[in-house]
Amino acid sequence: MLTEFEKKCVSDLLKTLELDDLIELAKTCTSGVIQTTNVDDSLDAILLHSKDLRSLLMRKKITKNVLFKYLHSNNISFPGNSEKTSLVEFVINIWNKAYTAVDHQNSKEKKTQIAQDDSLERMAITFVEWIYNRINAIVLQNLNDQNNVNNLEILKEEDFWCDAKMCIKLTQGSTVIADYSSEGSKECLALIRYICKEYSVFFSPNLREEGTRGVSEPHGVVLVMNCGTLHSANGHHCVGLYEQIFGLIKDPLSESNWKIKGSKLALRSQEVTSNPALPQENHLFLSCV
Repeated sequence: MLTEFEKKCVSDLLKTLELDDLIELAKTCTSGVIQTTNVDDSLDAILLHSKDLRSLLMRKKITKNVLFKYLHSNNISFPGNSEKTSLVEFVINIWNKAYTAVDHQNSKEKKTQIAQDDSLERMAITFVEWIYNRINAIVLQNLNDQNNVNNLEILKEEDFWCDAKMCIKLTQGSTVIADYSSEGSKECLALIRYICKEYSVFFSPNLREEGTRGVSEPHGVVLVMNCGTLHSANGHHCVGLYEQIFGLIKDPLSESNWKIKGSKLALRSQEVTSNPALPQENHLFLSCV
């Protein structure tokens, strides 16, 4: 059986044949069982019922002239006095080299993609740790009336783009308790501060693979998704779950600084029986907020 790459190469060569010759070749390859009348059906029959490249190229309908014309049309030089057997080996060798080059390129691209995926995963985990440490610091600041916590790193207005957007939804069971939205860096920070003060819950993110995900979008936007558990201010009780997605855009004036362009957060008051995990499909996660 021919590989998909071999079929593509052979198809290019066979298309140089006259239709009558192609139909006759299809008849030969199928031992006269299949009768074809057009190019596509003939090609399908030939490719399906050919055992290997060498036996196919040695068929009478594929003459020296056919091989010469194929090589010439592809700007490939060849010895002018070659016998058909030598030409067949020459063509097969060219195709093998082409396959090796394509396979190497595909392997290189796959390794690059794996490296990019690993980089995104590391970035997502780093950002998730960074953002929730700063949000939890706001809760601590509120609980201590800002005393003795001045050294905490908290979320700031400059961590958002000036036109950032944020949506926050709170639910208990299937009931929506509250639904908030804001636009602008100052307003987004104010909304987070309000939620931290009003509900006094700490975020405990799931940093494992099933709980944190990074996705690169067109035009440089990186989506960071995370889920985790919510805990009471004293830290003694787990009071619910959360899921959040951030849209990040890199600051062109800084080498490694990413700012929040948008975010959606879902807070659920419920009993927690297992470690939360993100849905497999990103759009399912988005639909929950």
